[in-house]
Amino acid sequence: MPESRPIALITGASRGIGRAIAIELAPTHRLIGTYRGRRDAADSLQAQIGAVMIQSDISSARDRKALVECIQADYGTPRERAHPLYHLHLQLHGLGQSRRLLPVQGSS
Repeated sequence: MPESRPIALITGASRGIGRAIAIELAPTHRLIGTYRGRRDAADSLQAQIGAVMIQSDISSARDRKALVECIQADYGTPRERAHPLYHLHLQLHGLGQSRRLLPVQGSS
């Protein structure tokens, strides 16, 4: 049976506010977290709540592209609203902005 919990992508999930958000969402979401340099903190969060942790500097276009490819390899490309990644947006901490991270096939 497919997992029914929504997917949350949390940038900077290994420490600080990103970690607190990940812990808060863990009971109701499948988590993908990013971290830049603190592998020990990422490993600790993964052990604590089972989040998938991916090393990524979200300010780097190359790293964002690799992050999308990694997520698509595990979850596929959203093609319809029922897909768990259809509504996944990248939340930019502290900027009050978001944008679609994964392209939806057939949309502009």
